[in-house]
Order: sequence, then structure tokens, then C-alpha cells
Amino acid sequence: MLIATLILVAQVLTPSTNHEPPPVIGYGPWRLGMSKEEVKAVSEFGPYSEVPSTGGVETKNGLFADRKANISFVFGE
Repeated sequence: MLIATLILVAQVLTPSTNHEPPPVIGYGPWRLGMSKEEVKAVSEFGPYSEVPSTGGVETKNGLFADRKANISFVFGE
């Protein structure tokens, strides 16, 4: 058990040689964490309409599986 613990500690303390950035989570030009203004700035799939019930925006010009689709965005605080 002591050896396994020492190996684990050595692995944690050894600097990683993997310098790849973490994967970006999102869809198309949109990424999780974007503000409403950032989403609306992606003009390629606009125009965007306000959605009063969610406080978000949506576009009818999005693409999903190479087909035109309505895509909605909801924002947190």
C-alpha cells in the first residue's frame, strides 16, 4: 500500500508534458459560458430573437445535422 501511495504522489507531483489545451465544449461557433451579447455577435446564423419566457435568445437559422434548425440559448447569472 505504501508503494502504491508513493507512486500516486510521484505522478501527481511530476509536471505534465501534455501541453494541449482542454477541449472546448459547445456547438458550432457557440461555446458554453458565452454571454447573450457574445452569442448575438455570431452573425453567421442570425438574426436572433429575444425569448421572454427564458430571458434567452434564439435563431431560426442554425444548423443541426446539416439541416436548418431553430437553436435556443438560455443564460445564467
